[in-house]
Amino acid sequence: MRDERPLLEEVDTPALVVDLDVMDRNIERMATRAREAGVRLRPHAKTHKSPWIAHRQIRAGAAGITVAKLGEAEVMLDAGITDILVAYPIVGELKLRRLQRLLEEADLIISVDSVEAAEAAGQAGRQSGRGRVRVYVDVDTGHRRLGQAPGAATVELAERIARVPGVEVVGLMSHAGHLAGASSQTALTEEARRAAQALVETAEVLRRRGLAIEEVSPGSTPGAVFDAGVCGVTEIRPGTYVFNDRNTVERWAAAEADCALTVLTTVVSPPPPRPAGGGGGPRGGW
Repeated sequence: MRDERPLLEEVDTPALVVDLDVMDRNIERMATRAREAGVRLRPHAKTHKSPWIAHRQIRAGAAGITVAKLGEAEVMLDAGITDILVAYPIVGELKLRRLQRLLEEADLIISVDSVEAAEAAGQAGRQSGRGRVRVYVDVDTGHRRLGQAPGAATVELAERIARVPGVEVVGLMSHAGHLAGASSQTALTEEARRAAQALVETAEVLRRRGLAIEEVSPGSTPGAVFDAGVCGVTEIRPGTYVFNDRNTVERWAAAEADCALTVLTTVVSPPPPRPAGGGGGPRGGW
């Protein structure tokens, strides 16, 4: 009996093609790394945006997932996934009403990097059945996108956020996107460990000052294996590893054989050979 799955020759193009064997191998490898390091794995789902794949990651050992926005959280919740981190601050009345609804049904955490965002989230938390919203304070360990610098600036911010009614500060997080600019594997390793250590040290200061920081959560596929090995890191949030791509290969985090997603295309018009001597110009002349 013929396999009912379509042959590649029967797929209309262009099409995204995922090699499930490679994807599952990537999922299991990262889950194993997290288990061996004794840290939680909370993969970022923005790479695939698929509850079906997120469930596979959770079955392999992920403790929950990370998403970039409320719409992704709503889709994951509809698929039965309830342990969700929304990794960007939420602002605006419409989005805060959606946040309140999510808090009624999901074990939701959000990230904040300002008192203003925390105050808005706290209001949603107070109005929900939970009475509060759990937050990670975002820390800028080098990417220059969200958060304050590690150390005194983040300590001051986290303590102010912790005083906001309806908010419970439960962790610190970062995104080490700047690792993509590393010039060598040695430089990447050193910078990943430096960034994760800065996050750990900031959490330790906050704990000494009485703030219960449960999670220390750096995020980056190229840095994940190094982050997981830094004493004090409790959670890692890689995302691209599920498929891998040119960036993870060039950043020494994967081999080409680990790339699970490709684009299937059809060539419809091959260019004619260039004339001897190089010359360009319009096809067919003027």
